[in-house]
Amino acid sequence: IVVHLRVLCGDEPQGELQLPVACRLHREVLVARRKLSRGEALNRDDFELQVRDQLESPAPMVPAGESVAAYELRASVPPGQPLLWRDVDLKPHVRRGQIVELVASEGFMRIAIKAEALENGRSGDLIAVRNLTSRKDLQARIIDEQTVQVQF
Repeated sequence: IVVHLRVLCGDEPQGELQLPVACRLHREVLVARRKLSRGEALNRDDFELQVRDQLESPAPMVPAGESVAAYELRASVPPGQPLLWRDVDLKPHVRRGQIVELVASEGFMRIAIKAEALENGRSGDLIAVRNLTSRKDLQARIIDEQTVQVQF
């Protein structure tokens, strides 16, 4: 980068300078020990810690102190490559094709049937599900890893 400086003596300008400056930001990051495939859950043992220049990276790198257990890969990572934030996603609580309990409740009444998740999602997300009995598609909110709730 180029840093622009103005030299002052008291309030009197004495001149201007332009200095080229090389910057580095070294951080300890996670680097893949082996080829990691898309969709794979992350395990800390699959990485080694290395000091890398963050500013040379095309995207922010995952720092060494980050817990990776809650993430899975969105893209493959070759061995020796730092793990980038753009390469990971939070693991979904419900996956497409998973059979879940579809619940409708109001007051003391609770109805529960089996449904197939048509989309991935995390707790609180609204996803499409298919009632396995009627084959109708509905929108339901994810409650936990096995339960979605429809409002009526």
